Amino acid sequence: MRKSHAIKWEEFPYEFRLLDDFQIPIFEKYFLGKFTRDGNTMTDTILGLNDFLRSLTKQELDIFLNLKGNYGREYINDKTFIEILNYCLPRTNANIQRPLIIAMNFIIDRHEPSRDKLMTSTESLERIANTESKNKTIAINILSGLNENYTPPVNRQYIFKPNETYTFFKEFREIIKNAKNYIYYIDNYANHLVLDYIIEYCDLSKIREIKILTLQNIDDLNLSKLNFDHQYTHINLEIKSTKKYHDRYLFFENEQWFLGPSIKDGGRKVCSIVQLKEESAHKAVETFNQIWSEAVTI
Repeated sequence: MRKSHAIKWEEFPYEFRLLDDFQIPIFEKYFLGKFTRDGNTMTDTILGLNDFLRSLTKQELDIFLNLKGNYGREYINDKTFIEILNYCLPRTNANIQRPLIIAMNFIIDRHEPSRDKLMTSTESLERIANTESKNKTIAINILSGLNENYTPPVNRQYIFKPNETYTFFKEFREIIKNAKNYIYYIDNYANHLVLDYIIEYCDLSKIREIKILTLQNIDDLNLSKLNFDHQYTHINLEIKSTKKYHDRYLFFENEQWFLGPSIKDGGRKVCSIVQLKEESAHKAVETFNQIWSEAVTI
């Protein structure tokens, strides 16, 4: 076994094998165990980070060792460590996220380059902030620290009474205004109205792709597609047919929604619109992509 002092590598044989020889002393020196602080070669940030990591439990240390093994780069340099932590957040469960997110909070409070780097990529933190997990509060604290104007997200849901058609379409317009990058609309009775609303209320400069999954009204949609394609050449509009959906959904890159009624009937009877979050949102989009790949192009 390669010579080492700061870590009891016999407790981490798999992780030890993943590290190259030159990484062992660097990894130990900066991140784990008691090391000799040789003069001014260690910045206060690195010394503080080492102290913080020594305070973690064995399980949490295991996590960091696995990070180094599976996603390892020379992340001691400047802001790369925050990139590694941020990369791993959406790929772990809530228990494993805890030491990652605590470390992020610790680092950005002491290291300006890491703080600046994290400000450019906050999507993973925002997803955590918009859940009821035990990491929600600290995610919100980090985001508020990065951006004083940050407002914690609200899980939106709307219930409409009979004949509240105007209220339904008012809320639907507000939702669809937020569409970014792509729009996926699932409705067995979709017709030209969905394209009318997209054209009228979306910022089309932000949209690159529209997918409509339906079952009925094929001729109506095909005619609308011909005219749409002629005018909006920068948007790829596709329409497919399937019998595998019962409910209606509306997905953007940044939001995912369950729609109770079809657009043509919205608000006539008791109905609801509910924003999907985290596991439900990911599963809904994943299911759509699978069914879309099997659906019939019309």
